[in-house]
Amino acid sequence: MEFHQIRYFVAVAEELSVSRAAERLHVTQPALSRQIGVLEGELGVELFERIRKRMYLSEAGRWFLPRARQLLCDAETAVQQVRERFGAARLTMRLGFLPVFLDDLVAPAVREFRQRHAGTQVSLFELPPRAQLDRLRARKLDAAVLGEEPVTVEVETLVSLLRDQAGLQIPEGR
Repeated sequence: MEFHQIRYFVAVAEELSVSRAAERLHVTQPALSRQIGVLEGELGVELFERIRKRMYLSEAGRWFLPRARQLLCDAETAVQQVRERFGAARLTMRLGFLPVFLDDLVAPAVREFRQRHAGTQVSLFELPPRAQLDRLRARKLDAAVLGEEPVTVEVETLVSLLRDQAGLQIPEGR
């Protein structure tokens, strides 16, 4: 399995369209389809069901998608940490979030953060609550926007952001 195949799988899974994913990734549709086929062959399962020219995630695809997203998140975090520690890269604020908060909460907050901290880059990671908390504890995320997820003592709630109990979470001691 190649890393680019995981990126390709996630893009196709999110778009549920090879043509839209190919456009998003700036690759040709045949090349993308071929790589998805190679990945499915290596895994020995079909990740997508193709019904009447429409794509759906198979059961295996639904199971693999959050794990593939986690792999991409881990890889991006490791690369950024190396650049920050040993290179001349700008500091990065790594923010986990739930898709439901993207438009009304995350996007405006990121715009304001970038205005106030022009020298800091922001990386966004769409992850389920449990994965966000795990990454906060492991210091792979700097903050997370969660719903009503129960939070342990290793993570503190900074701000209650919405009426429906969403809060910004950071690792304790940050």
